[in-house]
Amino acid sequence: MNDSANVVVTKMEVKFPSINFPKRNEVIDLIRTNSFKENVVIAKSDRTPFFEMFVGTSLPENKFGRIQTINGKKPSEDFAKTIMTAYTVKNFELNDNEDACTCVLVVVNSIGSVGTANDSEIEAAWKEKEDDGTLDPEFVGPDFKETCMWIFKNWKTPQRTILRTIKQLKPYYDLDGKRMKISKPNTLYVNPDPTMKECIYDQVYPVEVLKLALNRCPDILLGEKSVGKNCCSKTVCYVMGMPYYMVSPDPDMLKSDWFGDRIIDDNAQKHLTKEGAAAYVKFESDKNSCTPEELKLASDYQYWKDYCSVMNFLFSDTDFKKWIKTGGMIMINERNLGRPAIMAAILNPIAEEREIEIPGEGLQRINEDCVLIASENEGYEGTLQQNKATDSRFAAIDFPFPPTITDQLKMMVESTCGKNALSDIYYQKTNELYQFLRKQVKRRGDDALSIRSYGRALCNVVRDEGDSTLHSQLIANTDKLCLKGEDRETLRQDILNIIDNL
Repeated sequence: MNDSANVVVTKMEVKFPSINFPKRNEVIDLIRTNSFKENVVIAKSDRTPFFEMFVGTSLPENKFGRIQTINGKKPSEDFAKTIMTAYTVKNFELNDNEDACTCVLVVVNSIGSVGTANDSEIEAAWKEKEDDGTLDPEFVGPDFKETCMWIFKNWKTPQRTILRTIKQLKPYYDLDGKRMKISKPNTLYVNPDPTMKECIYDQVYPVEVLKLALNRCPDILLGEKSVGKNCCSKTVCYVMGMPYYMVSPDPDMLKSDWFGDRIIDDNAQKHLTKEGAAAYVKFESDKNSCTPEELKLASDYQYWKDYCSVMNFLFSDTDFKKWIKTGGMIMINERNLGRPAIMAAILNPIAEEREIEIPGEGLQRINEDCVLIASENEGYEGTLQQNKATDSRFAAIDFPFPPTITDQLKMMVESTCGKNALSDIYYQKTNELYQFLRKQVKRRGDDALSIRSYGRALCNVVRDEGDSTLHSQLIANTDKLCLKGEDRETLRQDILNIIDNL
């Protein structure tokens, strides 16, 4: 079987499991009434041998069935070549128990392969953006195009998603009408598993985040700390050419804190000058003797004197308010640390109606280019259960822990200290230690291990060449683990022994 446009798959049997298939019941109802009109996508998980079916796109919440047979045989590995292809579905026939069906699938189009810089459509799109000034190096940096293409290739991004991302690029302007600069993240998000197959639904989370952002769909990035949620959002924001904002809620944060508060306008005091006061006194005593310049000074002084005689207030603009008006991407960092009622009041109307009530300004429609992303860390102390109605307004992307952190460490070091700053053996040995420590920490329930600290350790080895060694820096960062329990010292000695043998 191939992925040409005239391929027909006959007599495919699809099971409808009752667990973890969110669209199951909805699809069965549509089939029963002969009203199923959506395209479907087939995807395969590396975690299981199964091929699964999704409505529209391969997000987990769109899953509805599992393929049992194709033309009477179990799907082979060759069939994996056609996954992530859009199909129309014909001739649905439910079985008597309505827990399976047979159907005919017809290829609509292939999502495509990884784009390259030589692709004519992509090059034409880049050329268009260069010609209209969108890629002005003063605002996006001299290597914006090359960096974006490297990211697309590293993520194994579908070609049409690359093209769509380039075509939506545009300048952004602040509240004063000045064009904003797009900052390249200090650390770019890299594919944590370079051996993964292209476009497998449960492993292309950065691409799914990008697709949701292109569709202006709010989403929550879930997962342990240090799996790259913030790094991923910043990298997605960068390839979209958007300004990036971040808000970190806490339980004491009120609704007014999101929009800014009233502040006393004391800037008028600077206009009450000695020269103006002298001209004003002279005007009051003998205005006929004043020169035109003195009359102007006296008039201005009287205006500012009257202005300062009453208390005047201004509203300060927060990043959240700027985002609403100018567009861009905002990250609600660790959303589950905020009070549920406040989070619901702020996020629900934005996620649902893309509008919000701004104090002093009334109901405002948010900018059409606003992208809302939130993150949650699992198992943190002080986290609060959020409103289910708020949860339902977000797509959820689960970031699994990477099988290796070698590439993350290398990216962290090279983005700070330059290319080829360290030999690959440094990253490999640090990864070996980290994987051992993570198993110990997860087993014991401790939660102070972070990839960031090991990235800093390697950066210090580069910066203090001859003074800092990998041995000393890893010991320093291992001590931050705060290991608990009676066998803490025994485990610490085991860790030091591992470091000594690196």
